[in-house]
Amino acid sequence: MKKCLIHTEKPYEVVIGSGVSGKIGEYLTSLGLSGKVLVVSDTNVAPLYAEGVADELVYHGFEPSIFTFDAGEESKNLSTYGDILAFLAEDEFTRTDTVLALGGGVVGDMAGFAAATYMRGIHFINMPTSLLAAIDSSVGGKTAVDLPQGKNLVGAFYQPELVLFDTDFMKTLPYDEIRNGLGEGVKYAVLEGGEIFDILSDGLTSDNLEQFIYLSV
Repeated sequence: MKKCLIHTEKPYEVVIGSGVSGKIGEYLTSLGLSGKVLVVSDTNVAPLYAEGVADELVYHGFEPSIFTFDAGEESKNLSTYGDILAFLAEDEFTRTDTVLALGGGVVGDMAGFAAATYMRGIHFINMPTSLLAAIDSSVGGKTAVDLPQGKNLVGAFYQPELVLFDTDFMKTLPYDEIRNGLGEGVKYAVLEGGEIFDILSDGLTSDNLEQFIYLSV
């Protein structure tokens, strides 16, 4: 397991490792969080991981709910965003409760923007499930939705309180998604060189995956 501290106005950790999703309840408790947690996911990821995450949260005394939307960029719109807000309001979430993104970049954008704007901001945790999201969109605080006129036209900068990437998620990741993440890694290798370049030259494996993500973040 590796940890990386992201230095923002309110610093937060990125935790990378095998099986770390099974400790989500412990991590949230260590942050002083409690109460309700809305797990936002999509139709690709939710059937694989959402119930397991929810069960772990229940075990640690949280009250999880799951909100699932159709996978794909076409769902990254004001309608889906409004549905998430409506769910939060109808379930009487307060500013002390939490939104948890479980998915790739689209899920992170949608859940993050909802967390940033519901009641002027509630707790936000990001659990990326794709390699690209782990090394790129899950860190930096960019959240947004698309308009018919263009992508990411409505959004906010809103940092998570924790980013948790379980490398076991890679076992169910389609090849195209792995390739997208590696493409982003090549960009980092060109800019930074060094160990990232060496890892990509040797080939990404289960043995060097944590280090690759750590260096990319």
